[in-house]
Amino acid sequence: MSKYDSFRARWNAEVGERPSLYGAKIAFLRGCAQADEVREHFLQLANDPNLSPAGRTVALRKYLKSEVMPAFRQAREGLKKTQADVQAERAKIGEIKIDRSDVVSAMLRAEVRTWLRGLSPAVALSALIEQKDSLIMAAVLEAPAVLSGVPEAAVGDIRERLVAQQNPEAMVASDEALEAVAMGEAALQIAMQEILAAANVQTELQLDHMLANSGT
Repeated sequence: MSKYDSFRARWNAEVGERPSLYGAKIAFLRGCAQADEVREHFLQLANDPNLSPAGRTVALRKYLKSEVMPAFRQAREGLKKTQADVQAERAKIGEIKIDRSDVVSAMLRAEVRTWLRGLSPAVALSALIEQKDSLIMAAVLEAPAVLSGVPEAAVGDIRERLVAQQNPEAMVASDEALEAVAMGEAALQIAMQEILAAANVQTELQLDHMLANSGT
């Protein structure tokens, strides 16, 4: 039993089996495993009666340098690549589809912007949120926010809502992929916390410096 069991249970195994998320899966599994392994190894060394304090320090640094950190860095690099791929795919999904060749629809969107501009920003935003009308959202996104009177800060959220309406399945898959990447990041952060605690340092930079000068 591990103190991280509840965290492990949050992993979506079905989503994690997607080939495109291999880096996230490896980061998650390796991070969780290392968190337990490093803590257990540290306790074993601390309780070994045959080791002096200096001997324990040397053994721990050798273990971290040769076994832990290479695997940790490999997992982190794999996660970075997966994260970049997931974000690139998200950007493709986020391209708004507005048919500007349809003159009638373009006129309707212009009228919607005029209508919104006549409302207070709060009322205009409320109308967008409550009605969830793709025509209204497209009208806002088609032109600078000042032409519709909608707060600039709300445009990103409106874009997400319209994209979700236009690409519901792709957005769900993208959200799941982003969550998998976030779980991989969290697992590696947990592992690093255990590594730093075992090494008795505060930052990864200090850890790198310590291991580089360990002579092991």
